[in-house]
Amino acid sequence: MTTASAPRFLRRRAAAALRSGDPDAAEDSGAAAAALAAGTVVAALLAAGAAALSLLRPAPTLPDAPIVMTADTGALYVRIGELVHPVRNLTSARLITGSTDPPRRIAAAALREAGRGPLLGIPGAPDDPGIPLPAAGLTWTVCDGAASTVLIGEGRTGPDTAVLAAGPSGRLQLIADGHRHQVPVGDPGVTRALHLDGLRPRRVSAALLALIPERPPLTAPVIPGAGGPGPAALGPAAVGDVLRTQRAGTTEYYLVLAGGVQRIGALAADLVRFTSGRPDPGIGTVDPAALAAVPTVGVLALRELPDHLDAVAGAGPGELCAAWTPGELRVWTGSRPAGVRPVRLAGADGPGPGVDAVGVPPGRSVYARDRAGRWLITDTGVRFGLDDEATAALGLGDDPVPAPPGLIAALPAGARLTRSAALVARDG
Repeated sequence: MTTASAPRFLRRRAAAALRSGDPDAAEDSGAAAAALAAGTVVAALLAAGAAALSLLRPAPTLPDAPIVMTADTGALYVRIGELVHPVRNLTSARLITGSTDPPRRIAAAALREAGRGPLLGIPGAPDDPGIPLPAAGLTWTVCDGAASTVLIGEGRTGPDTAVLAAGPSGRLQLIADGHRHQVPVGDPGVTRALHLDGLRPRRVSAALLALIPERPPLTAPVIPGAGGPGPAALGPAAVGDVLRTQRAGTTEYYLVLAGGVQRIGALAADLVRFTSGRPDPGIGTVDPAALAAVPTVGVLALRELPDHLDAVAGAGPGELCAAWTPGELRVWTGSRPAGVRPVRLAGADGPGPGVDAVGVPPGRSVYARDRAGRWLITDTGVRFGLDDEATAALGLGDDPVPAPPGLIAALPAGARLTRSAALVARDG
């Protein structure tokens, strides 16, 4: 303490003693009291602020929503009665609750006071059922090359091509005019009639063949009374002969039968001539007036044969693709439609008989029906069976798109989506 400050110190001590009545009192108890009062005010203000904040921002509570999702982890939960259950995926959550509303986002703290139940849901069900593709313009395409690929969505096709193919069983198939016909092995007459000499078949998958309706085999037709006399109005023509006539700039072919004539296509005419087993007199020309005097009959089942074949493709570069829409089928060689990148399947077998990849636009799905039932096909390429309750819970509606017979069965199978399956509880 300096000489100058000592008198001030003594004066403060004296003033403090006079105020307190205590000669040993601190020199400034008023300052201490002021500090205490200030601290009390600050503490009161902090308490009031905390109370106000608790009113403005209360502790998180669980909303009254059937499906909730934690904002930080994305974990899904469903309400069943007074309990909240973790659920494996959104599809299962919708099956359980019947709600198509999006999950309500919550803070994880909102679950702390809720009663918790065991894990529910269908293992392997879609994380999200996706948005179904519309029926308009939907095309089912299978392309075979180094791999077998199924594409579902908008389709672009190439020019129609007739193809000699062999499926997984090894049977020869002629694909033409949107149908396929089995070709007998070891019948040179059929081979020549179809212009298949020296042609190697193209290997195709069961999925591609499933797209194409099968028609009767291309076998030699059996003609009753072949070689016998035909109708008198046709002159020397014998049963089994092929005649032609011109009509409005087109050529029509007729097969002579014992009771009349049967109109046939150019391919059937060649099959008859190359497989008859008797000398071929060639194709005679007949006057339309003579044909009018002869009954037209339909003895032989030849209507489902292709009318004609311009050229037949066999094994070669590029892919063979078939595109199906209700009422129409196109087959071509070259390249697959551009657009969706297919997902390679875990069970891909390359040159084997299975499907290797499936393409559905990301975030979309296909709600389809075939003879076996109704299906949800996701952008992973997996098919899931559905029942009435599931279609309603998932908001799929009552109008599944038609699918080609047999193709959906070639896709990998997932679990059947039902509410009862989604309600099965599991410990992890």
